[in-house]
Amino acid sequence: MACASCRDRLTTTGGAGRSGYGHARAIPPTGRRSQVEMAAFALIAAAARRNPARPADVMRGAMRSIVLIPLLFAISACAAPPPPSVAPPSAPARPPVSDTLALPTDPPIELPPGAVAACGGIALSAVLDGDVADPRLAWLVADPGRRVDLTWPPGYRARFTPHLEVLDARGVVVLKEGDPVSGACVTPDPRVLHLEPPF
Repeated sequence: MACASCRDRLTTTGGAGRSGYGHARAIPPTGRRSQVEMAAFALIAAAARRNPARPADVMRGAMRSIVLIPLLFAISACAAPPPPSVAPPSAPARPPVSDTLALPTDPPIELPPGAVAACGGIALSAVLDGDVADPRLAWLVADPGRRVDLTWPPGYRARFTPHLEVLDARGVVVLKEGDPVSGACVTPDPRVLHLEPPF
């Protein structure tokens, strides 16, 4: 009769058992085995230990289990999909360097023939500031940090590169963000000043 340690292996040995087969022994995995193979060896060995005298029954039961192993691995791989990635909030889009945006102007004033619009100038100490996301695009920051909105001559435009540049009607840069401004013209709106060259 075969020794008890032989029951832990799967292949048949000499000597006939009750079913006409030898005792079952499991072939240990050699080299690099996949997870499916390792699980199959474990199932076969466990079944052989439970029923050492009937290796044919052991093989049939083990093969049914082996068929299910790849299916179980596939189900476990699909069971937990990765969490959806969350895109970071995007910053406000800035126009390309070559794009310019029209600056606000005063509404046209009907003057009698020969009359010239006069600028009621005031002195101030301020610097130019602006932002492409602001509807007015450009304004003055006066002492002590007070914002003053502006109107401009017809044809004046703003460009962000990314810092503000003010272009006149000919496309020439006449002011840049941070430039000092020492005077402006009053308008009917006390919150708004009008800028005319020279600045």
